[in-house]
Amino acid sequence: MSSIARIAAGIALALAAPLGVVTFAGPANADDPQILEGICSFPITHEFPKFHSAHAAPVPTTHAPFEGFDTGQAKVVVTNVLNGKSVTLNSSSAIFFRWDGTAVLRGSTVAFFDSPKGDVPAGVWLVVGSLHTTFDDEGRVATVTGGVLRRDICAELA
Repeated sequence: MSSIARIAAGIALALAAPLGVVTFAGPANADDPQILEGICSFPITHEFPKFHSAHAAPVPTTHAPFEGFDTGQAKVVVTNVLNGKSVTLNSSSAIFFRWDGTAVLRGSTVAFFDSPKGDVPAGVWLVVGSLHTTFDDEGRVATVTGGVLRRDICAELA
């Protein structure tokens, strides 16, 4: 499996299953939102009231430092199922898939992690800046380094 296919497989799981993947998946079903447990200390749901994505791969030149990228605009609404509190976040990072099987995210990223992943703790976090991401053999996020933790969403929704 090419690194793009492996990474894309991990990205497709981003919010469908809390496997330590950041939010660069397609919209969740607003009519039947999936309840995510084990990320915050309470169950949460997520929705994408705005989602627009553009993908380019493979990049037509081997001189590029990456083999493809995703970019676009996404708004993510995260809700505490128990108390009804919700927060709307911008998750519009550009994602550059590198030739070595890693990815670099630049911008504003909402991360949903069920366990710590390098510089990003377990929970739901708004992370900004440049993030370097490695993946395991199944395409799930193994580590994230860099970026600045701007907001602890689980704490805001508690």
